[in-house]
Formats: sequence, structure tokens, C-alpha cells
Amino acid sequence: MSQHANVEIQDKPTAPALTFMMIFGLLGAFAMGPVNPLKADYWLSHNCYQQLHAMELLHKSDILGLLTMATMSNFASFHIVQMSFNMYFLWVFSKHTEQKLGPGRFILLLVLALYLPWAVAYLDLMRQPQLGELYIVGPAMFLCTIIGCYMVFPPIPKSVIGKGNIRAKNEIFRRGERADPLDKYIANPYTFVGVFAAVQILLHLWITIGFTDFFKPMPGYDVWLLVPSLVCVAFGYGLGQIFLNSATAHFKEGPLTLAALKRYYELMELDVNHDEAIRGTARTLGLPVEKVREWVTKNKGKLRVK
Repeated sequence: MSQHANVEIQDKPTAPALTFMMIFGLLGAFAMGPVNPLKADYWLSHNCYQQLHAMELLHKSDILGLLTMATMSNFASFHIVQMSFNMYFLWVFSKHTEQKLGPGRFILLLVLALYLPWAVAYLDLMRQPQLGELYIVGPAMFLCTIIGCYMVFPPIPKSVIGKGNIRAKNEIFRRGERADPLDKYIANPYTFVGVFAAVQILLHLWITIGFTDFFKPMPGYDVWLLVPSLVCVAFGYGLGQIFLNSATAHFKEGPLTLAALKRYYELMELDVNHDEAIRGTARTLGLPVEKVREWVTKNKGKLRVK
């Protein structure tokens, strides 16, 4: 589960605004009810996904009610521990994926991640009527969709800064061969996926059977369902592959096209304007200006390949 050989997708130079919004969504949902233990059960049972309630809303054709219930379920937390872990996982997986995809593609992924799990859960629970009264709390299945896409674009350690001929403007005065302190944490990004799975299993055991007097169970609640979670990982991975194939489509046009695009984006990162970047790329590679302009225009809106 990795990117195409020798392909690295460049981060979009934007702040992960959507990830921040989702993190604040977790905080807001927790503050609305579960922060007060006396109100937690009431709030969760009136806002989280339940199969019987979903069937009732569907029978009434209350689509807005279904969407509201699904949205609230994604941001609900039964305990501050669950909320804290999920805020961390959002930061790890969602921030990285958003900066790889850019806001446009990430919004598409986000919308699907918010609502696909509940459509799959509805179908899965249809064959398990004994779970009709079960409430599902939290963003575990939502995160599974994002993780599927994350596995297509895993973070790559950047131990050496400034290997190319042109450095980004924030790296111009840095010395080469400087180790990135984050390398040891992202050397194996699937470690985070394993930690996520382990935490969600522990949360499942906590809410269903409990551990001690402090980690008391909540009968009638759960944090995820197995089949929808696996489907969401597969769907996110498939969507990520579609994005990646779109980004690498220009490989078919030859390495010269890729070299021109890389040099163009390097110049743009130095605050060179569009026309000057095209002319500079053409001079560097000995290409006609109009040919470079054609390649850049054709590649506009695609993921950037380093």
C-alpha cells in the first residue's frame, strides 16, 4: 500500500483549515452534552446513530434528519479520553491527507467519509436486527475512510533539506544534511495506523464491557462496527488511488514533461510569477516557452508530483 514507485506527492502550501474545523467540531459536540456526565446519556441517545431511529427517519423521508444524525455521530464522544485520542488521530491522518490532496479533493473525501460509513452501517445492521437499538458514538469509521486515502499518500521522511538546485524560500538559509526531528516518527507511518486500531479496540472494550470503576461500560453503545470500518478503509484507499493516477497521468508524456512541471513549481515557490516561471523553466530545459505553457496549463488542478 504505497505510492507509485519513486513518486512523492507535494504538499499543498495551505493551512489544514478543514482539519482544524473537524477538531473544533469534536470539542463543540463534547461541550454540548457529554462534558456533563449527568447529561451524557441523554445527549448521546438523542443525537447518535441508531438503526431503529434511522429506519424511522427513512420511512418519513426525513433526509435532513438522517444527515444531522450521521453528522452528530461523527463528532460525538462518550468520554473526554475518546475525544482526545480522536482529536490526535484527526491531526495525524486528516492534516497530512488534506495537505496532500488540497482543499478541493479533500472536501470530496470528507463528504464521503462523513456519510458513507452510516450508509454501510445501515445495510450491515439490517442483517443484525438484534443490534437495532445500539447507538454508535464517535468518528472511528469516519477516520477509517481518511486512513484509507492516507495509506496511498504516506508521509515520507525528509532527512536532507535542499537536495535540489532550487530550494523553497523558507529553506534557502538552512544548511544541508540537517536531520528532520520528525523522521523517527514518520519513518514507518503505518505505526500510526496500528496505534489507531489498537486504541479503537480498547475504546470498544471500554464502552461495551468496561475495565474498572473508572472505565465503566455504557450498555447499548459502541464506537464502531467492523464491516463498515473495513469497507471505509477500502473505499478511502480506492479513492486515493484515483487521485494518484490522476496526478501521475503525465508520466505517459515522458520525463521531460515531469521535469518541466517540477521546475515550474519550484520557481513558483520562490514567489516568481506565472509567466516568469514558465520562461525560466523553458530557459533551464532548453524548451519552447509555448510548449512549457501548454504542459503547465494541461496539468493545472492536478496533484503536484515532486
